[in-house]
Amino acid sequence: MSWFNIWRGWVKLEISKLMAYRFNFVLKSIAMLIFGIGGPLIAMIIYNISSGIPGWTFEEFLLINGIFIFIAGLNHLLFESMTWRIIHKVRDGSFDVRLVKPISALIYATITGVELEGLSRTFLGGIIIVYSLVKMGWAFSLINLVSFIFLIFLAMIFMYSIDVITTALSFLVVKSYALMDIFREFTHVGRYPITIYGTTGMMAFTFLFPVGLAAFYPASAILGKIPTITIFYLAAVAFAFFGFSILLWKLAIRKYSSAGG
Repeated sequence: MSWFNIWRGWVKLEISKLMAYRFNFVLKSIAMLIFGIGGPLIAMIIYNISSGIPGWTFEEFLLINGIFIFIAGLNHLLFESMTWRIIHKVRDGSFDVRLVKPISALIYATITGVELEGLSRTFLGGIIIVYSLVKMGWAFSLINLVSFIFLIFLAMIFMYSIDVITTALSFLVVKSYALMDIFREFTHVGRYPITIYGTTGMMAFTFLFPVGLAAFYPASAILGKIPTITIFYLAAVAFAFFGFSILLWKLAIRKYSSAGG
């Protein structure tokens, strides 16, 4: 059975669950919308009580928040659920079943990580992005748009890498859920322009923990604020971070012991 067939079968199963428990889906979607709108509300408060973020207008800051919500929604839709599912299986010892399947445990977890509740958050992020661009009178630029789309792809690589790292660490530590919450909160740094953290912070959030990919750099690209060569550097950083996450997964899974955590 091909990976695509497994993924398609999983999506069909998720859709059937959605149809069977529609009210539950609606409640979760509303909760995600409420949670997601927090970023734009914070932006409004910041710009109402102060001069805002230096170098960024309200609409540009709103754009960053919209991109972050969109990326977080896509990650929730496609990958994020694999983390808590594996953590749960590691804790109760049922992860062993994954290891005997004729497919990599990580690949299987990835292609069965779809959770449709993420659609609402993705949709909200898309609306905020479009609204922000319209309000600031964004002038269409093919180069900027292509750069933006490519950086969205790099952002997804970064977010997926975080999921893999968190999942891998569940084989090594006991407080796996707490660790997942810590990483999730850490990525929220991406809601803001990383320039506010100074030169050291900007370097750290670009090269060590590249959370700037989650919103700042895609926003900068569509606004034409970064040179093309920088995008190539960011691609190298994203793939290096992804490579580190895969290496950590391979090392950690060797330490896995049934019903451990």
